[in-house]
Amino acid sequence: MLVGCISNIPRSTINQEKDSGPSLSKETVDRLLNLRLDVRAEPKSKMGNRPNYIVAGNSYSLLESNVGYSENGLASWYGNKFHGNVTANGEVFDMYGLSAAHKQLILPAFVKITNLENGKSTILRVNDRGPFYEDRLIDVSVAAAVQLGFYEKGLAKVNVEVVDIEAESVSYTIEIGDFADNESALALLRELRTMIGFESGRIRIRPVSEISYRIEIGPIDQKSNLEKIESLIKVMDLPGFRVLLKD
Repeated sequence: MLVGCISNIPRSTINQEKDSGPSLSKETVDRLLNLRLDVRAEPKSKMGNRPNYIVAGNSYSLLESNVGYSENGLASWYGNKFHGNVTANGEVFDMYGLSAAHKQLILPAFVKITNLENGKSTILRVNDRGPFYEDRLIDVSVAAAVQLGFYEKGLAKVNVEVVDIEAESVSYTIEIGDFADNESALALLRELRTMIGFESGRIRIRPVSEISYRIEIGPIDQKSNLEKIESLIKVMDLPGFRVLLKD
């Protein structure tokens, strides 16, 4: 079996020494805290999935399958030094997005990562390789570190669990918007409550900023229910329609 050399694997977080993070304003922090991923099934990446590879003289092997993966370990974040670099699967690293790097998961993968020190969690998309330190399990973006509450600290003990997109235990939320004023959002909210039949607490208005509002529908516990609601809403051709997987 051939063992790949890291020079053939695009990688944004090799040699993490002297990395730094951006100064974050309150407005930027608020925006990062509101980020959510559109979790969906994706094909296996053509790049970054060599079964075996070597970095700095150390050998690594990918998992045969991501299904059921869950592990505790140490998380770190990567930022300015690698922002804009090519990731292992050929994408561009954005430290303000919700992404992560892992040594063994098949790319791409969606993972739920929980900070075991404060209970905060978020869902990230793994599209990169690393961290190449023996004591670290996963590297996350600056945005993810902010959501998980360890941006200032730099490291955190976490649990990393692969998200089973088709699992019945998964719940979904539908977002619709953006609306420039609350009254427009409220009018549509009333229409949707009548059409879908959800109780008031499961269809609500969420302010995104002082001049922007979205409607959220959920949690929706089963994919069959999600598909029924999607079909009703798509007929209305509403702006900003998207489905989010919620932890």
